[in-house]
Amino acid sequence: MLFELLGLSFNTYTAFLLWIIVNCLDSHSTLFFLKYGGKEGNLIFEFLFRKIGAVRTLMFIKMPAVLIVGELVVQKDGPNTAIMSWNIVFAYIAIRNYIYGFQLKNNPP
Repeated sequence: MLFELLGLSFNTYTAFLLWIIVNCLDSHSTLFFLKYGGKEGNLIFEFLFRKIGAVRTLMFIKMPAVLIVGELVVQKDGPNTAIMSWNIVFAYIAIRNYIYGFQLKNNPP
Protein backbone atom coordinates (compact mmCIF):
# COMPACT_ATOMS: atom_id res chain seq x y z
CA MET A 1 0.00 0.00 0.00
CA LEU A 2 1.11 3.57 -0.68
CA PHE A 3 1.24 4.53 3.00
CA GLU A 4 3.55 1.62 3.84
CA LEU A 5 5.86 2.55 0.95
CA LEU A 6 6.11 6.06 2.37
CA GLY A 7 6.83 4.68 5.84
CA LEU A 8 3.51 5.85 7.25
CA SER A 9 1.02 3.79 9.18
CA PHE A 10 -2.51 3.91 7.89
CA ASN A 11 -5.15 3.94 10.58
CA THR A 12 -8.60 5.33 11.24
CA TYR A 13 -7.22 8.78 12.06
CA THR A 14 -5.40 8.93 8.74
CA ALA A 15 -8.66 8.04 7.00
CA PHE A 16 -10.40 10.77 9.04
CA LEU A 17 -7.78 13.35 8.01
CA LEU A 18 -8.19 12.36 4.36
CA TRP A 19 -11.98 12.61 4.82
CA ILE A 20 -11.59 16.23 6.00
CA ILE A 21 -9.16 17.16 3.21
CA VAL A 22 -11.24 15.57 0.44
CA ASN A 23 -14.41 17.26 1.66
CA CYS A 24 -12.67 20.64 1.83
CA LEU A 25 -11.55 20.12 -1.77
CA ASP A 26 -15.10 19.10 -2.69
CA SER A 27 -16.44 22.31 -1.13
CA HIS A 28 -13.85 24.45 -2.90
CA SER A 29 -14.46 22.74 -6.23
CA THR A 30 -18.22 23.24 -5.82
CA LEU A 31 -17.72 26.98 -5.29
CA PHE A 32 -15.35 27.09 -8.28
CA PHE A 33 -17.86 25.23 -10.45
CA LEU A 34 -20.75 27.47 -9.37
CA LYS A 35 -18.68 30.62 -9.95
CA TYR A 36 -18.52 29.89 -13.67
CA GLY A 37 -22.19 29.04 -14.11
CA GLY A 38 -22.46 25.41 -13.03
CA LYS A 39 -25.57 24.05 -11.33
CA GLU A 40 -25.57 22.07 -8.07
CA GLY A 41 -26.77 18.51 -8.66
CA ASN A 42 -27.91 17.91 -5.07
CA LEU A 43 -31.42 19.35 -4.74
CA ILE A 44 -31.14 19.95 -0.99
CA PHE A 45 -27.89 21.88 -1.35
CA GLU A 46 -29.26 23.77 -4.36
CA PHE A 47 -32.20 24.90 -2.19
CA LEU A 48 -29.87 25.87 0.67
CA PHE A 49 -27.52 27.71 -1.71
CA ARG A 50 -30.44 29.83 -2.88
CA LYS A 51 -31.73 30.48 0.66
CA ILE A 52 -28.55 31.17 2.67
CA GLY A 53 -25.78 31.19 0.06
CA ALA A 54 -23.21 28.65 -1.06
CA VAL A 55 -20.41 29.63 1.32
CA ARG A 56 -22.67 29.64 4.39
CA THR A 57 -24.20 26.31 3.40
CA LEU A 58 -20.80 24.69 3.00
CA MET A 59 -19.40 26.21 6.19
CA PHE A 60 -22.37 25.77 8.50
CA ILE A 61 -24.14 22.70 7.09
CA LYS A 62 -21.72 20.53 5.14
CA MET A 63 -18.50 20.85 7.15
CA PRO A 64 -20.16 20.19 10.55
CA ALA A 65 -21.86 17.16 9.00
CA VAL A 66 -18.50 16.00 7.64
CA LEU A 67 -16.91 16.35 11.08
CA ILE A 68 -19.76 14.52 12.82
CA VAL A 69 -19.79 11.62 10.36
CA GLY A 70 -16.00 11.40 10.46
CA GLU A 71 -15.98 11.42 14.25
CA LEU A 72 -18.61 8.68 14.41
CA VAL A 73 -16.44 6.51 12.17
CA VAL A 74 -13.33 7.24 14.26
CA GLN A 75 -15.18 6.35 17.48
CA LYS A 76 -15.99 2.93 16.06
CA ASP A 77 -12.24 2.57 15.40
CA GLY A 78 -12.57 0.34 12.46
CA PRO A 79 -14.44 0.91 9.25
CA ASN A 80 -11.52 2.29 7.26
CA THR A 81 -13.05 0.65 4.20
CA ALA A 82 -16.24 2.70 4.53
CA ILE A 83 -14.55 6.06 5.01
CA MET A 84 -12.00 5.34 2.27
CA SER A 85 -14.85 4.45 -0.09
CA TRP A 86 -16.46 7.78 0.72
CA ASN A 87 -13.10 9.49 0.18
CA ILE A 88 -12.88 8.01 -3.31
CA VAL A 89 -16.41 9.15 -4.16
CA PHE A 90 -15.89 12.71 -2.90
CA ALA A 91 -12.46 12.91 -4.58
CA TYR A 92 -14.10 11.90 -7.86
CA ILE A 93 -16.78 14.57 -7.40
CA ALA A 94 -14.16 17.23 -6.61
CA ILE A 95 -12.06 16.33 -9.66
CA ARG A 96 -15.17 16.35 -11.86
CA ASN A 97 -16.20 19.76 -10.48
CA TYR A 98 -12.76 21.22 -11.22
CA ILE A 99 -12.79 19.81 -14.77
CA TYR A 100 -16.27 21.17 -15.48
CA GLY A 101 -15.39 24.46 -13.80
CA PHE A 102 -12.34 24.93 -16.03
CA GLN A 103 -14.42 24.01 -19.08
CA LEU A 104 -17.02 26.62 -18.13
CA LYS A 105 -14.32 29.18 -17.41
CA ASN A 106 -12.69 28.69 -20.81
CA ASN A 107 -15.97 28.34 -22.73
CA PRO A 108 -18.67 30.40 -20.94
CA PRO A 109 -22.29 29.52 -21.78
